Amino acid sequence: MSFNWNRKLLKYHAASALRPDANTALLQGLAKAALDTRAGRANDRHNVPVFLQYAVGVNFALNLNRLETVLELGSGYSSLLWGTLAPEGTRIFSVDGKPVDAYDIREPLLAVAHRVRFVTGPTLTREQYRAFYDSRTRTEFLGLPVAALRAHLGPFVRPQGRSFYAATLGLPEEPGALARAVDGQLFRGDGLRCLSTLLPERWKADEEFCAAQGPTALDGVLAEADSFDAVFYDCGEFSTLPEWTLTSQRIRPGGLAILHDVHFPKSVKSFLLCAMLAASPEWDVLYHDTTTPQGLCIARRR
Repeated sequence: MSFNWNRKLLKYHAASALRPDANTALLQGLAKAALDTRAGRANDRHNVPVFLQYAVGVNFALNLNRLETVLELGSGYSSLLWGTLAPEGTRIFSVDGKPVDAYDIREPLLAVAHRVRFVTGPTLTREQYRAFYDSRTRTEFLGLPVAALRAHLGPFVRPQGRSFYAATLGLPEEPGALARAVDGQLFRGDGLRCLSTLLPERWKADEEFCAAQGPTALDGVLAEADSFDAVFYDCGEFSTLPEWTLTSQRIRPGGLAILHDVHFPKSVKSFLLCAMLAASPEWDVLYHDTTTPQGLCIARRR
């Protein structure tokens, strides 16, 4: 299978101000990821569009006036890009419940382990997880009125075929009908329903990945790093929102929040968070990538 990398890179260059050496850098990253651009494994070929999205996020970070400390919540292909492309001396923390040895790309991950500190363990305790998803219908969400979030939700609700969440909630596929159905499911009057009440079984399943008690793997990183130039959010389906409450205040002014899986009903990870960022006076949404079902969003703290 062949890929027209120049055409793809030109598209991303126009949208994300990639560095002049982005072509070489991306191909080096692909090599690190054991992706053969001519005859890669089927799974690798499937991941190439997502990998390119990760590259956009990393290149935004590379264009910051400084990139000294990075936090990644959810290891994997993105770790290879941070470890390959970040300037020498950048501290890179990658937190995931799964050890590096358990990844099918463990060899390239181990090859960047001298640059990326892989921290294995839960990011949340069960108490933190339950406290965030307390079943209440909220009139405020992450410090903003729910009405403001509701007004900015549209771009992050996108038809995805019969995804798990669409099937579970009985959502239609036609864009207009989907938007109306999602609005009807999520909101009660001026309030936002808790996701744990909408998807209780899936929420309960994710609780199993939380620690019975602290300190967590994330606690250890937060004890060591006072602030971050960029935080990449790509961890568990229901963990991203409470992780945001623990980490977002550590993102420095001018720093970046990079979020993957931002489209609902493909995922519940970050679509509400992205709508909040779009509505917030404290953040500027710089980029919203819709080239994959998962999507990517990048915001800068003012």
